[in-house]
Amino acid sequence: MIYLSEPDPKVTVGQDSDVVLPCSLSTEENTEFKLFDWKKVAQKDDGLKEVFLYDGGIHYNNGLDGQSEEFKGRVSHFPDELKYGDASIIIRNTTISDNGVYTCAFPRLQPPQTFYIELVVVPVLKDRSGENIPGSAPKPSITSLKETKDWRLLQCEVQGKPKPEVKWQDSDGNNLPAEKPQVTIKRGLFSITLNTTVTKSDRYRCVAKQEKIRHQVSAEIDVYIHGPTVITVEGGTDVMLPCSLSTKENITSKLFDWKKVAQKDDGLKEVFLYDGGSHYNNGLDGQSEEFKGRVSHFPDELKDGNASIIIRNTTLVDSGDYTCYFPNLQPPQTFYIDLVVAVPTSASPNGWIVAGAVLAVAVVVIVLAAAVLLAKYKKVMSKCSLFQRAVPQ
Repeated sequence: MIYLSEPDPKVTVGQDSDVVLPCSLSTEENTEFKLFDWKKVAQKDDGLKEVFLYDGGIHYNNGLDGQSEEFKGRVSHFPDELKYGDASIIIRNTTISDNGVYTCAFPRLQPPQTFYIELVVVPVLKDRSGENIPGSAPKPSITSLKETKDWRLLQCEVQGKPKPEVKWQDSDGNNLPAEKPQVTIKRGLFSITLNTTVTKSDRYRCVAKQEKIRHQVSAEIDVYIHGPTVITVEGGTDVMLPCSLSTKENITSKLFDWKKVAQKDDGLKEVFLYDGGSHYNNGLDGQSEEFKGRVSHFPDELKDGNASIIIRNTTLVDSGDYTCYFPNLQPPQTFYIDLVVAVPTSASPNGWIVAGAVLAVAVVVIVLAAAVLLAKYKKVMSKCSLFQRAVPQ
C-alpha cells in the first residue's frame, strides 16, 4: 500500500524570494538515516527534474550527483529537523520557471509515502535593466525646472517600449498629482515627460513601469524647501541672515551665493558670493555697489555647514527677499529670508528730529488754545464791568 499526502497544498511566493516546501512525516519518525527524494513533476514543455536527494546523510550539496542544473546551489534542507521527521526544503531566488508540482517521496518506508506540493511563483515588477530586454526603460531622468520659496517644479523623462506607465511618488510611496503626461514616439520608443509641483521637503521618486515585460525602474531626488524666514531689524543696526545646511556638511571648499531678489523698482542684487575660499571681500568681482564693505560671512563656521552672513548699517532699502543658494550640492538647495528694516525709533538721531517736530506742534497747539481761552475770559469780564455801571446805586 502507498500513502499519498492530502490534495496538493499550494505555496505561493513572489519571484526572486526564497520559499520553503513542507514535507513532514505525521509519525515524526527520525529520518536522519533514511532516504527522501524531491522531484519536480514533468510538464508539457519540460521533463522530470531532480530537485534534492537525501540518503542517510549524503545529499546533492555534499557529494551526490544527479541534481538538475537549474536547482544547483539553490536548494537545501534542515539538518536539525530530520530527527523529527521533517524533510522540508528551501528553494532560494525563485524564478517563474520554478512553477509546478513537486513530490517529496520516502520510497523505503513501509509503506512508502509521497507528498505533493504545488509551487506558484508570482511575477514581480523589478529593475530588469541588466537582462538586456529590448525596449526596457532605462533609469528616468529627473530635472528641477523651477523653484520658489514655497514650491519646486520637477520633471521626469522616460523612454521605452512597450509604453511605460510613469508616476511621481513621495517617500511614503503615495502617488502625487501631476500634469498631463507629454507623450511622443522617437525611433520606435515611447518618450514620456511628466511634471509635478511639490510644496514640502522630501525625497521624491519617479517610477516607470512596463507590466508586459515585468520591468520597473525609478530615480529619486531630494527636495529641500526652506522658508521664508522673516527677520525684522531696526534701521542703522547690523543684522545676521541665517543659512545653514541641516547635514552640517563642511562647505569650506564649496560654493554658496547670496542674492537679493529683484523688486518692482529694483533689479537682482549680488550680496555675497563664496567659492571655495574666494569671496567678494578678498578679490572676487561682481558685488552690487550698495553692499560693498557691508557684508561678511563666518569663516570659522563653514566647517559646520554655516553660510550665514552679516549686513552692517542696514537701511530701509535693504528690505526685501534674500536667497542663499548652493548650486553644486546634490541636489541644489536654496534658502529664503525675508528682511524687514524698520524705521528707527526715537533712540536714533532721526528719531530725535521726528520727536522734536511732534513736540513743537504740540506746543503751538497749546499756546493757541490758551490764547483763545484768554480772549474769551477778557470778553466776559468786560461785559460784567458794563453791567455793574448800569445798575443804580
